Amino acid sequence: MKLKKKAITTTLAASLVVGSLAGVPVYAASVPSEVTNTLNKIYANLNPNEVKIISDARDAVRNLAPIDENLELINPIWEIVHAKDLAVHHNDPTITKKDLFTLIQAFAIDYDKDFTGLEALMADQFLKDIAEKLYNIVGGNFDANDDVADVVKFGKELQDKALAEIKKSTSLTDIKNAPTLVKAAIKDVIDNSTTRVAGILKNIGITSDAIISTKTNLEKEAAKKVEGADKIDYYLAVAYLKVLTDQKQDSETPTPGGGGGAPSDSPKGPDKAAATTALNDAAKDLAKLLEDKSAGLAKAVAAIQEALAQAATIDVSAAVKITDGKAALTLNASQLGDIFKTVKELADTANKNLKAAAADAPSVKVIATLDLGTVKADSVSIPLAKDVLAKAKEAGVQALAVKVNGVVLALDIDQLGAAAAININKLAASALPSTALAAASDVYSFTFEVDGKAATTFTKPVEIRLPITASGLDQELLSFTKIDGSNLISKGGKYDAAKKLFVVTNKSFSTYAVLENKISFNDIAGVKDWAGRQIAVAAAKGIIDGREEGAFVPAGNVTRAEFAKLIVKTFGLESTTAKEAFTDVNVGDWYQPYVAAASEAGLIDGRAEGIFAPNETITRAELATIASRALTKVKSYKAVEAVDTALAAFTDADEVNTSLKSGVAFAAEQALVVGQDAGKFNPNAATTRAEAAVVIYRLLNK
Repeated sequence: MKLKKKAITTTLAASLVVGSLAGVPVYAASVPSEVTNTLNKIYANLNPNEVKIISDARDAVRNLAPIDENLELINPIWEIVHAKDLAVHHNDPTITKKDLFTLIQAFAIDYDKDFTGLEALMADQFLKDIAEKLYNIVGGNFDANDDVADVVKFGKELQDKALAEIKKSTSLTDIKNAPTLVKAAIKDVIDNSTTRVAGILKNIGITSDAIISTKTNLEKEAAKKVEGADKIDYYLAVAYLKVLTDQKQDSETPTPGGGGGAPSDSPKGPDKAAATTALNDAAKDLAKLLEDKSAGLAKAVAAIQEALAQAATIDVSAAVKITDGKAALTLNASQLGDIFKTVKELADTANKNLKAAAADAPSVKVIATLDLGTVKADSVSIPLAKDVLAKAKEAGVQALAVKVNGVVLALDIDQLGAAAAININKLAASALPSTALAAASDVYSFTFEVDGKAATTFTKPVEIRLPITASGLDQELLSFTKIDGSNLISKGGKYDAAKKLFVVTNKSFSTYAVLENKISFNDIAGVKDWAGRQIAVAAAKGIIDGREEGAFVPAGNVTRAEFAKLIVKTFGLESTTAKEAFTDVNVGDWYQPYVAAASEAGLIDGRAEGIFAPNETITRAELATIASRALTKVKSYKAVEAVDTALAAFTDADEVNTSLKSGVAFAAEQALVVGQDAGKFNPNAATTRAEAAVVIYRLLNK
């Protein structure tokens, strides 16, 4: 079944059943099963992030203080109710605006996973008193118990009307018409329903326009505090569509021995129409991103890649089975073939949109996410059988991500061999050594098998996203940390505050957690004002170390080999297979793997043919050039076109080696390396360790 319009069902139908924006709540000793059964089905089809957004949005609305600015949010309903109150009670109103605001905000977003919160609201005497005043405006007699059946009937009529709209629809392309559709559905029911609820709404004069306007006002206010709160209708629409699809499948499921029907554990691929709409919506933001001539392309590519990752999600939660506390996923390749093809088609749409905005943009990766949902087990096994991977490759999928309990691992498919298995184990906090600093996440062990053999390293980085469970920690000092017995090895990464996820790329796997890594040095007082924070962050990420216990040596010079290591660790470019062709860099040298990785990535050159000069001090111009290449080659930033113009700010620009001018110009434009005294860049001066830490910090924030 396809859906043309945003499902008007849940937000209004369900919330009106328990009482909400219509301003006519009815209370009972408990929420009727007619309500809970429907809501449970809908909420079961929301992913964990959507559940959290709805829950957080509800709390945001309920926590709004009824100050004048917020009271205006309910003006569409208030003006109608207040006018009726004045007319009935001869200019002696019984309901204040604050009363009505309190009532509406309590039920405006009615998500409540176990319904106990709703039941508490329905039993609240203050709210009951306000509801009784509303009834009395039109001469009604408030009876909580007698009126429950009437409200349930009204909600059922609204739900049936919404169902009728869905059943005759063909796609999700008109999602943005939801307000109009909601208005039409409510108007239809209010105009034609014989229920007492409908009669009260009409007698008070509450219109569909007033309901929708107030609902929109509250959602916009919630969206200021909760990203995605203004998309709740969309989440519920898709969830409700899944309910309808399941119901249809259930009705078509044959008795044993029969034919046809879809098994209950079938994966649910992305709705192509809905996903296409989401990708097209994401493309509308590209022009603004591309206004940044240097970083715009990188930002645009990242935005489309993220939009595709969200759109190309495959719900495989029904195929997860838990036995003896361990969860395992069982995939049927025959059910995934067409779904993978849909993912490829969505990627084609994403790339078409990206190329239309920026013809020189690199193509985003074709990634499919297998979402296991919330699994009540600490051990999860995810086999990727030969036929499953074959179907993915055949469809043109380039990477697979697995998502469970908010943890995401994304791998290029060419690293998975003919068959693979991924195991995610959440460990007890005791897995951390006693010396560990504060943990920001749970502790996980990640293990992989490729073609039946354990795989501990990969040639291409695996992207990892871990939910952050702690609060009050220094976000910049968080680091993905390998736990090797009593040793803690920081691997970097970055916190995404909007999603409350820690994101990192890594090529080797063991036991990990995100820790707040506070490292102090006793010799940085002299540079604290301009480099103290930068040194702390670079050290926390495991990028730069002290030269001895407790000593950073900020004025010490940085060698070319040392900066090769810094740049490789900053961008996660470590490689066990990279090679270099310098005669003065030998296997066994501590810096050889870093020089090789930086060379393979195109970030460094030798000082002469075949000569890297690893132990010589790196100049400011060389450092600027390497930092610039990292952004242009690794993160798709655009190089500076007007090199001479960018260098004109420096009085000694002519001292910059010709081969390094474009790099220095880019670094100056991006404020990676700035001039020194008297407007000079000092391109041939040595770079200190404090200066290098500042550059690394700036790169981390690009």
